[in-house]
Amino acid sequence: MYKIMGQNMKFKKHILHTFILLVLMLSITAISAADLNDTDNTAGDVLTEMDSEDESFMYFQTQMEIQDSTFDLKYNYKFDNESDLTYAGGINVTKDNFIINGNNHVIDCDNQARALTITGKNVVINNLTIKNGYYNFGSAINSKSKLTLNNVTIINCTCTPNSNYGAVYINNNTLIANNCKFIDNAGNQGASITAYYSTVKLTNSTFISNSDAILKGHIYLYMTNATIDNCDFLNTTSKYAAAIFANDKVKLDISNSRFKNLHANKTAGAIAAKQITSLSISDSEFDNDTSENNGGAIFVDADGDLNKKNPMNTTITTTTFNNCYSGFGGQFFNWAET
Repeated sequence: MYKIMGQNMKFKKHILHTFILLVLMLSITAISAADLNDTDNTAGDVLTEMDSEDESFMYFQTQMEIQDSTFDLKYNYKFDNESDLTYAGGINVTKDNFIINGNNHVIDCDNQARALTITGKNVVINNLTIKNGYYNFGSAINSKSKLTLNNVTIINCTCTPNSNYGAVYINNNTLIANNCKFIDNAGNQGASITAYYSTVKLTNSTFISNSDAILKGHIYLYMTNATIDNCDFLNTTSKYAAAIFANDKVKLDISNSRFKNLHANKTAGAIAAKQITSLSISDSEFDNDTSENNGGAIFVDADGDLNKKNPMNTTITTTTFNNCYSGFGGQFFNWAET
């Protein structure tokens, strides 16, 4: 009997030892699986970091060319002065009726290039940021066809010394900008937008710059029809007309817009209109706009070049002027031959 009980005790101890060993093995397996999972997560993090690196302009070009009508950006892009030298003048958008969806990504020109050159007809760009452009005839975008910008931000783009033009340059075509931001751009004839012989429609957009290299405002218009609605021009200093410089046969219609804290080192704190066809301003505000010489807020030169006079109509309705002043003509100065 005692022998049988002793054998039973040994058997129970054997079962206990086996159970403990099994628990340890399961624990080791669980720990190893956790380690593997941690390793997988780390690899995923590394891949994510790799995916977040900037792609080149050349990669943008090759990926865009294989799309039919829409290009959805998945990366940020940055100019590479080794692989992208042929794209210093901009990535070439050549397809008609083409849409670029930026998906809040960034094209960084790295102060060495232009972002986009557009020759395709009717191109639309959505939700994109372009920064650090440096080139002539449009430091960010040069468009030779109808261009629509929706929720596009253009930051710190500057024309080269041998160029007079702004971040977006358009000639003999149409520019439409909705809900856009133009920030800290610089240039001679229009820091942000330069338009020749074109149609410009701007809505719900903001223009602001701390650059000291602006000659003729954020927007320069020449023989262009422009409509500006619900836009803000803020905190900018220029040699002439910190917001808009309109020159020669321009039709300019401004409504529901705000011009605040603008200064011209010479003439026209906010708007200069030289020998244009018509200027209409309604339901707008001019606050703290100043110039050293003439026209704290608005300067109108109805004669312009006296050798080619054009009749000019100026209409300002339901518009307020607060604390606007200059050396001569605090709010509005109209120069005309008598």
